[in-house]
Amino acid sequence: MGVGVLCLRVAVLHPSLDRVGGAERVVCGEVLGLLKLGWGVRVFCAGRFDPRLFPELRGVVECRWVPELYGHYRGGDIWRALRFALWDFDADVVLANGFPSYFAGFRWPVVWYCHGVEPLLAGGWEVFGRLGVFGRANFAGFRLLFKLGDWAAVRECRAVLANSRFTGRRLWEVYGVRGLVLYPGVRPLGLRRRFERVVLMGCRLYPEKRVHLLVEAARLLPRGVEVHICGVGGDEGYVGLLRRLVERCGGGRVFLHVDPPRWFFEELLSRCCCVVALGGGEGFGLTVVEAASAGKPAVAVGEGGYVETVVDGVTGFLVSPSVRDVARCVSKLAGDLELAAEIGARARELYLRRFT
Repeated sequence: MGVGVLCLRVAVLHPSLDRVGGAERVVCGEVLGLLKLGWGVRVFCAGRFDPRLFPELRGVVECRWVPELYGHYRGGDIWRALRFALWDFDADVVLANGFPSYFAGFRWPVVWYCHGVEPLLAGGWEVFGRLGVFGRANFAGFRLLFKLGDWAAVRECRAVLANSRFTGRRLWEVYGVRGLVLYPGVRPLGLRRRFERVVLMGCRLYPEKRVHLLVEAARLLPRGVEVHICGVGGDEGYVGLLRRLVERCGGGRVFLHVDPPRWFFEELLSRCCCVVALGGGEGFGLTVVEAASAGKPAVAVGEGGYVETVVDGVTGFLVSPSVRDVARCVSKLAGDLELAAEIGARARELYLRRFT
């Protein structure tokens, strides 16, 4: 008697695939991995899918644009999201993070792959705050109500996965749920490695990413060191602040690239002596692991998931979120390219053991 092969229909729900952030690259990897199993996969996102950013998905998976899928849920958006989740698609399992898990969970088994512990209904209570008709006490009451809704929705998921032990601990602290830790599998970039006095940072341009610390630290770096910051989207006010900082502190050695093509980032990664990551509370920090896959060391803040992806003094350096500490460790690598190559080789060994 033959053994049947399990073949599931999976609906992947994600806010957007029109930017190349860490979570988006993880989702892309998830989709490709499920397709290799022979499963049927469809992707639904609120932001338009840009196939130029994810050429590996072009022509191999259906990506549908559903604007009301995520957002602040004014007016009929909640009803449209509910209608979509209950009737507009068919699946054996939903792989999701965020708001749609509330609605999809009414009918479909939901697996939540948690990239970061954030309120699922954060946008909902902000709407009441903007209306200006509730006092502080009532506003706090609505916020508590939505937090209780978050707690209930997470506990209704058939399975909860965490992208790091740090995220798993936060899940337990916030929701009382023990998520299964599953590190994202990061595809090797296969770049030609060389080490130059180039420092690279790649992230979304939001204040919590602390890009300004690296810009200010550039003044303390040795002469001849270039600092390149590749930013994806972000907060317009913060981008303006960074541009002013670059003009004032950069001294011709700091270069801010907003929404550069992926090949440009990879070219800088192949040349750099280290990658810097300073975001606070990062659940995983994909850029650091991508750097390790390319044999490059990291200088990362000693918080969140970076404590699991960087071994201090072995595969990179963990630093405090201070200008002087960042400058000290970056200078150490930029000033000794042989040391950078040695640490980068150990980072690649860790990547091969843990993150493939």
